[in-house]
Amino acid sequence: MRHAKPYSLWKRGNYYYYRLAKDYNWKSTGRTTEVEAHRFIIEEVLNKPKEESKPDITFRQYAEPFFKWDTCPQVRRLLDKGENITRRHVRNQLSWFEKYVKRYSIIPFHNHCACLVDISCLFRVQ
Repeated sequence: MRHAKPYSLWKRGNYYYYRLAKDYNWKSTGRTTEVEAHRFIIEEVLNKPKEESKPDITFRQYAEPFFKWDTCPQVRRLLDKGENITRRHVRNQLSWFEKYVKRYSIIPFHNHCACLVDISCLFRVQ
């Protein structure tokens, strides 16, 4: 009985591309022969030691430095860019954030999902 491989291999032009069973995108092996492509996938992709996963944090922990004048990365970015932002605005946004968002944000999320959280929209100055 033949076992399914945990990856797919596809030749396009001169190079072979692979896709793992759990992935959607094809990635290049950089190899021109099928044997080298299989060897690359087995040695470099499948047998590669996995990175230690970072512990899950809650949104509350992630957002802790936000809306504080001294620690907020968005305030630093706006000031470095030369835009006008006041301490009063940051204080008002912190109050709103703690009242409506932060107190309910106890669900853990992975660090790689942090890019989906766009807190900067709260800083838009009218």
